[in-house]
Amino acid sequence: MNQAVEIPECLSIMICDEIIRDERTGKVTLVGVFSSVFVPEVPCQHPRMWAFFSLTNGKGDYDLSLRVEHERAGATVMEIRGPLKLTDPLEIADFYVELRGLPLPEAGKYWIFLTVNGEIIKQRPFLVCQRTERT
Repeated sequence: MNQAVEIPECLSIMICDEIIRDERTGKVTLVGVFSSVFVPEVPCQHPRMWAFFSLTNGKGDYDLSLRVEHERAGATVMEIRGPLKLTDPLEIADFYVELRGLPLPEAGKYWIFLTVNGEIIKQRPFLVCQRTERT
């Protein structure tokens, strides 16, 4: 196994409703980019969202983790882990992960943390808002 030379840098994390990849060009389209989720009640599960992130300045094998945490409770509600291999530190590599059935135990601020070899390299918040009906 090739040893990692340096922890990669994350340029951005975006969350969206859908990701479309053009097989011919390899270009990716993010559809419905958002920073807030409106739900009728909590607790609930968000049926499906995507996390898109771009990495650079890495070469070697890494352990990657994408974790979603509720800020107030400090509790992890979902984590996806897997191996990551980067071959060229000058390359900007785009990745996307589907978050299906994301548990949302309560309204408030949530964080998406991207870690490599246990080190947080990027984080971004999103809000969960309970939508109330007007009478």
